[in-house]
Amino acid sequence: MGNKVIDGTVAWIVDEDTGEVVGHKMKDGTERGVLTTKFNQGTGGIEFSAGSEDPRIVTTKPRSAAGASSAGGKIVAMPTANCTYLITRTAEAPFHAVRARVACIDVASPSVTIGMTAAAHNTLVDGANNAPSGTLTAMSFGGSAGVTVPVAASAARPSYAVSDWLPLESVPRVDVPGGLPVVQVRHFQNALPHGGRSADAYWDSADALLGGRKEISRRYPGQNYLTNGPGMTGTSFLTVTPIIDIEFLYSVPCLSVAVFGDSIAEGAALTTRKYLTHFHRAAFGMSTQLRPIEIRNYGWGGATTAEVYQRARDYLLAKDADGLYINNPTALAYNIGSPNDSAPSASVVGSARVMAYEIARICAARGIVFCPVSVTPRTNTSANTTSTYDATATEFRRAFNAEMMGRVGPYWLPIDVASVAESASDPSLWSAAGTIDGIHPSDDMTTIMAAPVAAALARLI
Repeated sequence: MGNKVIDGTVAWIVDEDTGEVVGHKMKDGTERGVLTTKFNQGTGGIEFSAGSEDPRIVTTKPRSAAGASSAGGKIVAMPTANCTYLITRTAEAPFHAVRARVACIDVASPSVTIGMTAAAHNTLVDGANNAPSGTLTAMSFGGSAGVTVPVAASAARPSYAVSDWLPLESVPRVDVPGGLPVVQVRHFQNALPHGGRSADAYWDSADALLGGRKEISRRYPGQNYLTNGPGMTGTSFLTVTPIIDIEFLYSVPCLSVAVFGDSIAEGAALTTRKYLTHFHRAAFGMSTQLRPIEIRNYGWGGATTAEVYQRARDYLLAKDADGLYINNPTALAYNIGSPNDSAPSASVVGSARVMAYEIARICAARGIVFCPVSVTPRTNTSANTTSTYDATATEFRRAFNAEMMGRVGPYWLPIDVASVAESASDPSLWSAAGTIDGIHPSDDMTTIMAAPVAAALARLI
């Protein structure tokens, strides 16, 4: 037998011949059976016990100070050229460096970024010319002011470029003392940008579920990314921004979760709270400035499982010019299937299984926790009276969920949203909290689906 240390409190006892976890050792040296946890939805707490067969806690401390957060995830075409785009947004904790990501979705023409800048900001209120309180500092890409993002492999498989880290210290808020730190990032492109991220004005609201978080997105004509020129005032919120996400280096460890899936993962079908997914709702209820939790939303409306797989794989394997991995989340949440696929069958599930295990293999090799997310029902309409799948297809869906949610092993942490989404009396249907169209969860259901996400996050902290 050998010990696989997870943190200073618990170590797995691993059979060196089989690689299986057969127990755990406490800090005092006491050996016990396999440790298991259970999320108590009534109290919101985590219950621990020993002796069962559920060794799925694979890390109990956020391993990185880097985190990124984004709302919408789908990459779409940009509407306007020769503009300065800006995002003013909150971070989860004080930061000392930032970087940003841009994309290209065009299969014929590359996307050329002329330049980007960033500045710390002490307020979330739009001021004169949207001027940040800090100095706008040029960002770079491999030491250069701009970057040409190569053409996309396909319309569903964009290419990306990530800026170099820019040393930038956050500053205390003056509008909300003790509030979440703020950064502003600006982007200029004189030609039409060939790729932007979906966004929504909801993220500029005061909804209590956001917990003081905001993302203010603006667009102004001409080149104003280096200075606060005239015409930089305005109130119109963009629905698309070329700034895909902003990543922070925090002074404290950060739990960062990258989410890959379809429109359910993206939150695109929500109306009043667009893109506030079950992942965001869970994280926002748990994140603190001493223990930040970041959600990187790479959900994509209309995506099939094969497309989700390819984007997740590209993300995990992306390297910089020095051969270092660019993306280093603590965990990767992955929808194992999608209603955008054909009805579940032996062949559909078989293909999805192969893809899920390949993503799990890459995650484990990189020390990233793989979080398979179960497949929710699909019904006729919001009336939710008849399943779109016949009994055989429903059984394939539920059996695949049971397989992936029931698997145990290091770097494997299931998130079973289907267990709370399905009707108790007829699991082929959504539960009474409902669906808005038979495919996507309602706002109430999205909050319910946050519970198993919160349980998983609690086991990663």
